[in-house]
Amino acid sequence: MELESSQPNGAGESGEVAGNRVTVILAGPPHSGKSVLRELLKSRILDLHVWGPYPYVITGNPDGEGAWFQRAVSAFPEQARRQREQYKCDFTEALVSRIAASVQACREPLVLVDIGGMITADNERICRSATHIVILYKTRDDLERWRGFADKLNLHVLAEVESAYCDKTDQVRESSRPLQGSLHHLKRGELQGSRPMVDALAELILDLVEPSWRLRAAKGNTMGQTFRVERVGQVIRTRFGNQAEHDAIVPEAHQTLRDMADRGDLDGGGIVGINGPCSVVLAYLLCHAVAHLFTAVSVWDPKLDKYVVTVSHDAEFPVGRLLDEIDLMSASERAQRDARSGQLDRDAGPDA
Repeated sequence: MELESSQPNGAGESGEVAGNRVTVILAGPPHSGKSVLRELLKSRILDLHVWGPYPYVITGNPDGEGAWFQRAVSAFPEQARRQREQYKCDFTEALVSRIAASVQACREPLVLVDIGGMITADNERICRSATHIVILYKTRDDLERWRGFADKLNLHVLAEVESAYCDKTDQVRESSRPLQGSLHHLKRGELQGSRPMVDALAELILDLVEPSWRLRAAKGNTMGQTFRVERVGQVIRTRFGNQAEHDAIVPEAHQTLRDMADRGDLDGGGIVGINGPCSVVLAYLLCHAVAHLFTAVSVWDPKLDKYVVTVSHDAEFPVGRLLDEIDLMSASERAQRDARSGQLDRDAGPDA
């Protein structure tokens, strides 16, 4: 399979990222614990900064272990393993193209990409537009090979972590970049316990995406919300907060939406976009709350980098139409934006 032409990955010489968009590859040999690390890292980032950048996961390995697997296997081990076997598939040209396009197109501020354990042209293609890499290794030879992979793709190494299954605890040997140490007992479905190395890596990643996150987290993590809904222009933004089950989250989200409607925050009609992390259960709640308050409802698809119209009472916005955020603006908002732009041009003068 041919490699695509080299694309800039957005990271400078120091590893700092233009626009604070960080795409981290989780790499290493087979059976080193990458999928377990992915789940541990995602959970710890959310624990540290509940309203911070959401760690969006792209599974770049067709082994059947999607983002659902780690928690499912701890609760329903046999059923989860059966489902994993059903979802397994081979690397194909179409699959690699889809995963590579998803990594390149995703505009979330923080993306974790869990790739297969072999150094191949397919994995190079998937990782070409990423910015950083975490190397999980068993032997020094593993480490050297994946260092070469990172160098070839100009991926900045965030951490080099030994997978030490039989150890009793993690070790953090070097706290600056690249972070160095070991992780113990990376076993599917076993996600509890103290993980100093995961803590250090999560903090390092948050430092990259949002340097002031500690100040915001100190305030935001005390809010006590399980699900946040807020309107910004013609976009309703969502995200999960403190961990809870749907029997607690749904009533809170329902009350939030009722309060927004009572305050007039859902007035105005037109087309609205919904953007942010959301479960299927909450998606039904959101859709019911807004479907008859707006002429059309669209939902953000990070892989397409577009909003997709899902409910419509307006022939101008047929179901399935793809939209940019500017398309959600009303005519008056566009006029105001254009007027502001024109005023800025006039203030700048002819020689600007």
